[in-house]
Amino acid sequence: MVAEPKWPGFWEIAKREKPVAVAVDFTHAPSHALETADYISKARETRETPLYLLRVPEDRLEMVQKRLPQAGIVTEAELAE
Repeated sequence: MVAEPKWPGFWEIAKREKPVAVAVDFTHAPSHALETADYISKARETRETPLYLLRVPEDRLEMVQKRLPQAGIVTEAELAE
């Protein structure tokens, strides 16, 4: 599934289709992206799903790594592999 769903549509899709991975883009509203990624990492429907973070700003990298150590911080090229 390749989608950019919004709340609450994401959870409906996650329950129905069981994504193989979730990517969160930090380009727009990095604080919101961090909260979203944190919630995804803890939610029953997605906590076992690999989580990838794109375009994490340099000034937030350390905080993001501490809060979401299980998430991979990747480039678009790495994600495509």
